[in-house]
Amino acid sequence: MNPSDKLEIEQIVQELQALPLFHFSLSSKELFHSNFLAWICQLYPNILGKVFADSLNNNQATCEIDHVCREHQNSDLKIKYTHGETLVIENKVKSLPYLHQLREYSLKNPDANFILLSLIEPTSVEFDYNQESQQIIIPDKPFIWHYLSYGDLAQKLETILLEIFRENNYHGQLLDEYIQFIKYLHALQSFFQINDPENTLFCNGNIDKLREIRFHDVMTKSWYSQLTKLLKQRLKAEKFDINRNWEEIKKGEITVNSDMINGKGYCEFYYCIKNRTSCLNNGQEIGGTIILGIQIDYYDVKVSWGYWHDKIKGRSIAEKLFNEKIWFDLSLIPGDAQEYPIRKDKIFNQFDQGSFLYRSKRLENTITVNELIDLMMKYLYIIQEREREIEAVIEEVLISESGR
Repeated sequence: MNPSDKLEIEQIVQELQALPLFHFSLSSKELFHSNFLAWICQLYPNILGKVFADSLNNNQATCEIDHVCREHQNSDLKIKYTHGETLVIENKVKSLPYLHQLREYSLKNPDANFILLSLIEPTSVEFDYNQESQQIIIPDKPFIWHYLSYGDLAQKLETILLEIFRENNYHGQLLDEYIQFIKYLHALQSFFQINDPENTLFCNGNIDKLREIRFHDVMTKSWYSQLTKLLKQRLKAEKFDINRNWEEIKKGEITVNSDMINGKGYCEFYYCIKNRTSCLNNGQEIGGTIILGIQIDYYDVKVSWGYWHDKIKGRSIAEKLFNEKIWFDLSLIPGDAQEYPIRKDKIFNQFDQGSFLYRSKRLENTITVNELIDLMMKYLYIIQEREREIEAVIEEVLISESGR
């Protein structure tokens, strides 16, 4: 069966389960792929050299690999060519790429060329990704990383398959099976694309079909990563300032993120309401960074408040904002679902040991992607509209409690 044909997801799962290489990969997915590529590059340096040649400055069809390093300076794969160039490959199968990782590898290898080999297309707000050129720009220097999907890798490997067969029939069979394997992985992506924002986000039963092959988490990350990308586009269109670095966020800026925690995907934004140095009393800092935001956590919307400087003062501020109906209003969320927490003596749930406080409400599973983004934007505009009220409450609590 050819993976390029349109298959049902059940067929793809069955085909993957029939491949020995797929089962060998399950114990450590990223390591398996990096090790396989390192093995075949070392064994056939003259043939494999041209597979990645279009990411080199010296784009020669005769590029020959000199040697391959695994896990050198934390990079997954480093290929050195006989003509002097170096290629660093960062491999992502089950995880998302992050700016600090790519920047770190770039700074350690400033003269190298770079490939991000990833099952999930990069959509992080941290860096600029040009979908047409398939290049990621790492700001500051800048460094350029070439994005290579597993589907594109399969096509590249197909161009040298016959040569490997001529050299060694068994190795050719292994490479052929590997190509089929990564084609099927790439094909899974088509079932988890947000092609129409008017479709519902949550009603995708395909995710359950991937649990038996332990790939449901990968596609969940992909799903929420796409939602984050659409939210980012909306924020940019409406002229909001997005800070790529969570730790450097300043007043009036927004940070956007997606990932997976406790088996559930999430998409979130946070708006910085106060800088570290903006809450002053007698010239001394009495408060740290304060953020408000929304997290879409599977079916739940979490209306959140975050304050790391002092958890006790943070809770006092959050309670005052709640009691005065300035923040934590869940009435905008459609449907008549129960609000949480439900205990009368408990106003908030929390995570990060109390640094984040939140109230939540279950979403209707019929909500569309566009409706979900509209909902997040409504809460963002509420923060802006009530910014002075929020700041006044913060100052009042911080100053009153600083004298205790």
